[in-house]
Amino acid sequence: LIFTDFTCMAPISFFAISAAFKVPLITVTNSKVLLVLFYPVNSCANPFLYAIFTKAFRRDFFLLLSKFGCCKYRAELYRRKDFSAYISNCKNGFTGSNKPSRSTFKLTTLQCQYSAVL
Repeated sequence: LIFTDFTCMAPISFFAISAAFKVPLITVTNSKVLLVLFYPVNSCANPFLYAIFTKAFRRDFFLLLSKFGCCKYRAELYRRKDFSAYISNCKNGFTGSNKPSRSTFKLTTLQCQYSAVL
């Protein structure tokens, strides 16, 4: 985020400081074009960058890639984390709602198979 902010603001700041010291390196028309091209890039990139750096996005991204045959080990780690979080919630008596969802049935089946193996 800091890198993209700097990349978008550095040219504008550089030319503004040079104009403030009465050594303009570009004309007013060129500075308007520079502002129109570089200034909004930061605002457009920030929502995507904030989304990409969240844990939920990384988990979903690796789970999606595993369906195509890539990053299977990393996706398995995320699946184990989800499964262990579910198991710890069940042990604490919290399942999220009174009515179990389809994923709860799947995890319960996996849990039964896992405990049968042990």
